[in-house]
Order: sequence, then structure tokens, then C-alpha cells
Amino acid sequence: MALPLLEDPDDLLTPERLCSGTPERWALMPLPWTTGWMHVNCFPRSAFFGGIPEIDPATLPLPEIRRGLSPQDLIRPGSVFDQFNIRAANGASLGLQLPYLKPETDFLLLGFHPVVRELRFRLPSEAPRIWIDGRNGKLVETSPVIHSIVIEPDDARMSVVWRGAEAALRPYAPEELAKMPFKVLW
Repeated sequence: MALPLLEDPDDLLTPERLCSGTPERWALMPLPWTTGWMHVNCFPRSAFFGGIPEIDPATLPLPEIRRGLSPQDLIRPGSVFDQFNIRAANGASLGLQLPYLKPETDFLLLGFHPVVRELRFRLPSEAPRIWIDGRNGKLVETSPVIHSIVIEPDDARMSVVWRGAEAALRPYAPEELAKMPFKVLW
């Protein structure tokens, strides 16, 4: 059976935990762990979108909550709209979701590569300048922040995605957003 090449050192894969027995006991399985994007169907990302899968009450509290990787109120009654959490937009594994990173942050990754034991890198010191539509033909400069980092150890590549944001004057339709002007300088 093909197994993930990356696992949480505090939640190791074992033969006893490869099969839950019934779908409702999914919480007994190892937490998903990857350097790539987590699918929106993966828990807890699906719960942040408001989709709570059926669960055996005997598996509670969830390991994501016990370990402090997800909020205490992750599973709560209410509509999909009541349950939505902006963390749904975060596609990283729970252990790799970090608060706002600053340029020049140093990283040490152990065991991510089949040959190189330690991967060390530093985030770039330079940030882009980003302007967004301020309406009426004006652009507004934002404070750029690192939105995500994609680590591809097998290809010796790291990609940094920056974003800039300001409060919207009102909700915009997708057609309007597609035509909004912006400017980025490196």
C-alpha cells in the first residue's frame, strides 16, 4: 500500500492506525501531513468551511483540538454560514500553519528529503510594493505580507506568495474583481 512520505513525528503511522473500521471513526486516523496543499475535503479545513463529517462521539475530543492545532469550538451546531472560519483559506497541514511570517525568517526542516537530512533556508529580505484599487481611478498602497510558502524539497525549490489587502468599500462581484486595477513593484 502506498503511504505518505511525510508524517507528524507526534502522530506516527502504525499498522493499527491504517484502517478505522467505520467511516465515523475517522478521527482515530493519523492527522494529514504534507508540504503541499491540503484538499478542502480534509478535516479540519472542511470544518472551517462549515462541513462537519459524521463522527463517533467516542473519538472526541479530536486530536486537532487536544493538541491546540484547531480552535475549541471547531465542531459546533449552526448553519454553514455560522460555522465558516477564514482559516478555511489556509491549505497548509496543521503543523505547518504559521502566524504571519516576516522576511528573513530562518527555517530548519528535518527529514523532509530522502537524501539530505537537514534543509535550511531563509525567507527573502525584499518584499514587493503592492497597490490595490481605491476606486475613482486611485490606487492605494498596502502593507505586503507573506501569504504562503510552498516547499518542494525534491525539486530544491521554495516559492513565496505575497499579498496586500485593504478594507473594501463594499462587497464586489467576481466580474468587478477580475477587472480591478492593481500594481506590484519588485
